[in-house]
Amino acid sequence: MAADKSAKQHTAQVKTILGSNENIYCLWSKAHLRKFTDTCAAEKQLHPGTIKSYLASVKHLYAFLLADGNFISDNDKVGINYMSGCLTRWIRAYRKESAKRGLDKMDDDFGRLITPEQIYVFEKSSVAMAAIKLIGAVLESDLPQSVVT
Repeated sequence: MAADKSAKQHTAQVKTILGSNENIYCLWSKAHLRKFTDTCAAEKQLHPGTIKSYLASVKHLYAFLLADGNFISDNDKVGINYMSGCLTRWIRAYRKESAKRGLDKMDDDFGRLITPEQIYVFEKSSVAMAAIKLIGAVLESDLPQSVVT
């Protein structure tokens, strides 16, 4: 199930990079991939981690094509191997920006944490008191344990 989801994601990402160009051979063109990273990704306001993911999807396609070997010519294999090396370097270049975004998200999440003061105020609220009374009443009732849980 997870493999299907992953395959669908890779397919969608590769199709996005292809754009209106249906020719798969453009995926081993540095110019086409640079156009995606420099122009299309900026237009769509993709985050660095998302761009890394798209480039990784192309690398997975490269690995598939090279592993089978029957789909492509020897000349194409050379181009794919070259571009695979380029993509590895490009993905590495996005690591720092991606990590910074991750830290920003963690800072944002940390700012949303519930404080001890907020817990104290909630514990003294009428809603919490009513819930405690209800739980106590259910536990003291003669209901079988299977009904209570």
